[in-house]
Amino acid sequence: MSLPNNPTPKEMLIMESLIAECRDIGERIVTLLNSLERVIYTGSAVLALAVSVVLATDMAYLLTFLPAALSVVILYGEFVNNDIKSMGAYKKALEEKIKAQLDSPVILWESTVVRLGRFNWIYQAAFAVMFALALIASIVIALLQAFATTKPEHWLHAYSIWIIVGTILSIILGVACVVVGFRAHERNMHKMYEYVCAALGIPVQP
Repeated sequence: MSLPNNPTPKEMLIMESLIAECRDIGERIVTLLNSLERVIYTGSAVLALAVSVVLATDMAYLLTFLPAALSVVILYGEFVNNDIKSMGAYKKALEEKIKAQLDSPVILWESTVVRLGRFNWIYQAAFAVMFALALIASIVIALLQAFATTKPEHWLHAYSIWIIVGTILSIILGVACVVVGFRAHERNMHKMYEYVCAALGIPVQP
């Protein structure tokens, strides 16, 4: 339902509030995107530096912690991405409400330009593949280092069974958390969009 030709001050105030909220959400999304980029770059740099130090100091057995550390970085990135997508869904619903009220598009970035469509999906898929390959590589390296302790000449040979079991458990837990987190933010995005559409009284767009 659109605004009448002569909207009341209350109706104008509501519309101005919706537009202001939409723009504020957009600014918060940009802030979170910048935060996500810093997390990815900083986390990757710290892990690369740590691996270099470990190899240089002949303490390769510490690489058994690599999958767990990488899982923490990925999981935190997914946590931030969850907020970004949820806010994007909220902003999309606001944009559609504003368009319906004014019979004219004013802010249509999330609902028309982005739409979480093909190109955005390709970008996300490329990121997911990159991190999946990095995680798989870290798992292989960790398992090789863990099983290397079974050699009698290794100074951690007496604890090899505990190191192997601990490494495997940390890998399983880390991968499980990453998979659950990846699935959760897609589900939360759609739930947020449906919830806001219901609250604003507008139909859910596909």
